Amino acid sequence: MYLRQPSKGTAKEISTKEKIFNAAVKLFSEKGYMEISMREIADITGITVAGLYNHYASKEDILYSLYDFYTNHWKEKCPDLNDLLELTEIETPYDIFSRFIFHFDPVLIDTMDRIVRIAIRRIGIDARSEALIRDHVASTKIVVPVLERLVELGKIEPIDVGCFATTLIMVNVYSAFVNGSNLQLSLEQWRKSYEMVFSVIKIRPNKDWKSK
Repeated sequence: MYLRQPSKGTAKEISTKEKIFNAAVKLFSEKGYMEISMREIADITGITVAGLYNHYASKEDILYSLYDFYTNHWKEKCPDLNDLLELTEIETPYDIFSRFIFHFDPVLIDTMDRIVRIAIRRIGIDARSEALIRDHVASTKIVVPVLERLVELGKIEPIDVGCFATTLIMVNVYSAFVNGSNLQLSLEQWRKSYEMVFSVIKIRPNKDWKSK
């Protein structure tokens, strides 16, 4: 299973730190974070426990490096909030919604889904796990203010944006778990499911839109 790409600009094998990363993603997602020891990670990586600590200060440090990896790739794909808020003034709601339907590079999807499965199992235990799911997995930091602005502009009917954001979380979390089984979703199936969720938002006629 190919979890993480080799470092750019080099043809040699992936680094020891990347091997640790890959081992942790696999073990944490399949057995659970609490069930895995540093020794198990070291064993599957092929290094000593002391060697493992040369790269990561603790098991928690490894966990948070996974979250940082997810967050950094999410930031590369997710539209900028300020840009979207400006676009709400000139674009239709349909155009805005289409910008929320983005996905990661196919070579990264398995890794990203595994990180989501790790985080969701730690809801109620770890604040950073909860923040990853709330703020990034469903892009609630972006979706909520944009929907609120569309309501203010009269472009969409009032909607419980908190409930809508929760629905997006459920869709993404469900997708991450399904993709770890034989029921794996295709990108087209995932896209259509997202479109269906956004279809519950009622678009108001253009004549009802407020002036800038």
